[in-house]
Amino acid sequence: MKGRRMVIGVLVLLLLVGGGVVSVHGEDGGGLGRSMPLALPSATGAATSSGVDIELVGQIGGTTNTVAVQGNYAYIGVGPRLVVVDVSDPGTPRKVGESKVLPDVVRDVVIEGSYAYVAARGLHVIDISDPKLPREIGFYDTPGSANGVFVSGNYAYVAAGGAGLRVVDVTDPAAPRRVGFYDTPGSANGVFVSGNYAYVADDWGGLRVVDVSDPASPREVGCYNTPGLGTNSVFVSGNYAYVTAGDAGLRVVDVSDPASPREVGFYNTPEWAAGVFVSGNYAYVTATAAGLRVVDVSDPAAPREVGFYNTPEWAASVFVSGSHAYVTAGNAGLRVVDVSDPASPREVGF
Repeated sequence: MKGRRMVIGVLVLLLLVGGGVVSVHGEDGGGLGRSMPLALPSATGAATSSGVDIELVGQIGGTTNTVAVQGNYAYIGVGPRLVVVDVSDPGTPRKVGESKVLPDVVRDVVIEGSYAYVAARGLHVIDISDPKLPREIGFYDTPGSANGVFVSGNYAYVAAGGAGLRVVDVTDPAAPRRVGFYDTPGSANGVFVSGNYAYVADDWGGLRVVDVSDPASPREVGCYNTPGLGTNSVFVSGNYAYVTAGDAGLRVVDVSDPASPREVGFYNTPEWAAGVFVSGNYAYVTATAAGLRVVDVSDPAAPREVGFYNTPEWAASVFVSGSHAYVTAGNAGLRVVDVSDPASPREVGF
């Protein structure tokens, strides 16, 4: 009886994260009378040490943490699934397809051609040639978590938490394979690749600049230690890396010399800085409880906020396409924000 109570307690705790539905059966085959929610489902049943079997029977909903846009479609992580949303009319986004349940909450997604590269406890390659029927065709099991992904040429670069940066050959999307790695000092949360360099957001080690000209032997050539706690993401535009540094806001780092990155400006967000996307002269920063902040970076040495939009729940990530910013807001899903006037961003659809 004690063993069953422990299992039920774990399942209730996981419910707080949001996720799947499982059936719980005792050794005698008798059920506990109802299905239980499970946040991080496994594709196959698992047996606990107490002899209680857990089998995934269904899943719906979950938190929305990441978004990427290509053409008329937005690709968002909803709990442990990749969901495809038609945004041809930004005012009325509508779901058109979803992947099968993945082994963890979707933490990042990048679109390259007909494939979505999804970070969700490993790298999942999903064929999106038919947006209504996204299907996984390849998988690489990262040794750590999978927090961020960036695709450049034939390689996917995965920010794998405590396992650092993993370089994965995706020449054959159905058979991704690791070719190289670099151990970050802390936990790798995000990655952006520009030219021969991967810029890695490391929660304790700040910004790490890694030479990936030889993908089999990535090597660090420079670093910048961000102030505060929680370096989350990085976006590179021109000679500058824009780094979200948690309670230290947005940091603008000159990377014209990759061996000597140096901060040239910063903007203190009202709340924890999570994600960043740069388009033209503006950096769009998700500041969790403070929503989306629009920051003028035309002078990188003096970034200044020009507008903001308060999301219904914590803002996690942002992707800008044309005159719209697509913002993920946890349990409030995807919010489509018109940023044609950066000083007055306004929600037009969700």
